[in-house]
Amino acid sequence: MKNSYTKNNLVCKLCLLLLLSFSFSFSKVSASIGDTLVVVAHNNVHMNQHGDYDAWAVLPSDTFHFSKILMKYTLGCASTGCAAYDYTTQVFARIASGKFDSTLTQYPSFKVNGVMVDSVKFNSQPVYHYFFNSITMSKDSTVAVSFQLKLFQDTVHPGVATDSMQVYPGNFYNPIFNTAGVIVDSVYVSYTSFLHVTYTSACAYTRHLDLIEMGRVMTPYGGSLGASWKNDYTFDVTDYKPMLHDSVPMRIFFDGWADGYRVSVTFYMIQGTPPRDAKRVRVMYPDSYYEYGITTNPIESHLVALKFAIDSNETNALLRVTPSGHSFGGAQNCAEFCDKRYYVFVNGTSRYQQHVWRSDCGMNPISAQIGTWIYDRSNWCPGSKTITKEHELTPYITPGDSVLLNLNFDTYTYSGGAGFNPGYILSANLITFGNPNFSVDATVDEIISPNKELTYGRFNPICNNPQIVIRNTGKDTLKNCTISYGIKGGAVQTYNWTGSLPFLARTNVQLGNMVWGSATGTPNLFEARISNPNGVVDQNIYNDAMQSTVGFTPEYPAQFILSLKTNTAPGETSWQLKNDQGVVLYQNGTLAASTTYKDTFNLVAGCYELKINDSGKNGLSFPAGGNPNGTGLLRLINANGTTLKTINTNFGTQTTERFTVGFTTGIKEPKANEVLLQLYPNPAQDKVVVNMILPTQSDVELLFISLDGRVLLQKNYANVYQQSMEVDVNALPAGMYFVTLKTNHQLVARKLLKL
Repeated sequence: MKNSYTKNNLVCKLCLLLLLSFSFSFSKVSASIGDTLVVVAHNNVHMNQHGDYDAWAVLPSDTFHFSKILMKYTLGCASTGCAAYDYTTQVFARIASGKFDSTLTQYPSFKVNGVMVDSVKFNSQPVYHYFFNSITMSKDSTVAVSFQLKLFQDTVHPGVATDSMQVYPGNFYNPIFNTAGVIVDSVYVSYTSFLHVTYTSACAYTRHLDLIEMGRVMTPYGGSLGASWKNDYTFDVTDYKPMLHDSVPMRIFFDGWADGYRVSVTFYMIQGTPPRDAKRVRVMYPDSYYEYGITTNPIESHLVALKFAIDSNETNALLRVTPSGHSFGGAQNCAEFCDKRYYVFVNGTSRYQQHVWRSDCGMNPISAQIGTWIYDRSNWCPGSKTITKEHELTPYITPGDSVLLNLNFDTYTYSGGAGFNPGYILSANLITFGNPNFSVDATVDEIISPNKELTYGRFNPICNNPQIVIRNTGKDTLKNCTISYGIKGGAVQTYNWTGSLPFLARTNVQLGNMVWGSATGTPNLFEARISNPNGVVDQNIYNDAMQSTVGFTPEYPAQFILSLKTNTAPGETSWQLKNDQGVVLYQNGTLAASTTYKDTFNLVAGCYELKINDSGKNGLSFPAGGNPNGTGLLRLINANGTTLKTINTNFGTQTTERFTVGFTTGIKEPKANEVLLQLYPNPAQDKVVVNMILPTQSDVELLFISLDGRVLLQKNYANVYQQSMEVDVNALPAGMYFVTLKTNHQLVARKLLKL
């Protein structure tokens, strides 16, 4: 078993986990509140075929306390690229349930070298095998190879050996040779003992392991993704603390039948006190494929009512259900493409009803996939997490009593037409807790923007109005708090939030102005911190802050053009240009089919958002859907006719371009006679945006120079003062380049890594 641990002193809840790594034993280390222990379970495992991929997570002992446990599931392409289709992947912990499986087994009375045989004849003393010695030209001999004989003579414990001995073969013939080495006769070798096998029937017991689902991710249609693609999916698994200690066998299940993915599973365990201590995790319905609408195999016959004992110290309870619908047919296209509900019954009373449907696949951050990535589905989108539904049971349980739980789905009858019977991949777990640990506690739970993680790509980069998620982790309803935020080392802004947030509830908060300024610390880090919950001191200061890595918006000229060619469904397309105060400056929602529109924007210095919407959720082009609406075009053009950016038209529901005019969100501002040259993204894969600001208008020569001094790509631009342009670098071999900007008076170079 391999274990990897890392320790880092954190002032925030997760921060960037820029960790100082070293190996150690948990029994010998002294760790502090806020420290993060990092445990690697699966490390870059190649999923090349359908099946299970097992590994061990060597976790700290149960004496450690954690305020939060995050599981990072990293999915990436194999060296040959990603598989072309969307497959189900799941992460499980395999936990001893306390139950045993039994099998009626026939135990033999003896085994030879560990193998069952019908009979054996042997000698207790050495015997010899004859052979012809070609050197002496005569018969020679060697001791016959012995074998191990194990006896099983205890009928109470028939699987336990009572004796073992090393014996020699018997009942065979040794050859006799003439002087030429030819076999002319043989001599019989007898035996001293003979055993014939008998059998004892008994039950064999094996410990039953429950599969506790920790997370589920659907792979993207990965045929167009490069070998370097990967994405992190983070799951909050704090509630599973009762089973996440010591050595835990972990499993990844891959539903795919094609090679193409590598995965890693890493636990980030932040020391401290959680909102409430989990006591037990129990399986309500084990992970399985539950057929839906099949009259001969109704889902209700599997999702039956179950009774669970509640101990006297279990005052809180939560039901976690992870469903996703698969296969489709019939009039309703169930279960993958139909909006159905399930109902949670507690002691015979319906307490919750939950839609399984997801309607946001067209906003998938992994856009422009080669398959039907935009289609809304039953709680999954290609390349995204399956959402776990949580149902608080605390009001409906009594400590020291028991609770009867049941899950029912909407009535449905399958009428045929699917490739295989429709159903739901579903697991459900009951988790019980003690009382809340804090009365007044609030936390920054997530940073949506600014954040460079691919998961938040639809909301980034930004130049103003950050968006975060706060959570009430105290028993008392959260009514107000103060949020401090800003670029690390720069000016700190404050935002006063008011509302009504019950225990463990979350809410999105859009903050106010961002001051980018000239930071002296780490300019690519954003910090948000919460304080003064309900006007008092937070009882748990260790979960108050969070950081994210910042991506910077491009800077565009004050005047540029939106060039938009519609497809054959123009009624689905509209666009708006807003400033950072939400004021609409330009817009158009009345467009004709297959028509090119060129709208000129004249803007003052500021922060802006250009949003192009498609109500049909299939962008201006959607090749995977048979392209019924044709293909549009979308470009941002400089006043001199050069292209600032070409926007991919396979964008699904919406594409957004956030930018600044007259200033850059990058920390470095150009001096009076300085050339500013920015490259992003860096590393780049197919295209790179080059942002140039010159002290005076000038012609520009842009060179892409390899490390051995060869110019592999050259671009020329006339009359440049302040300009951004997109350069296609697809043809460049992977490697490091110097991107050199030359004018009549100056030369500036930046490094670019081409993937």
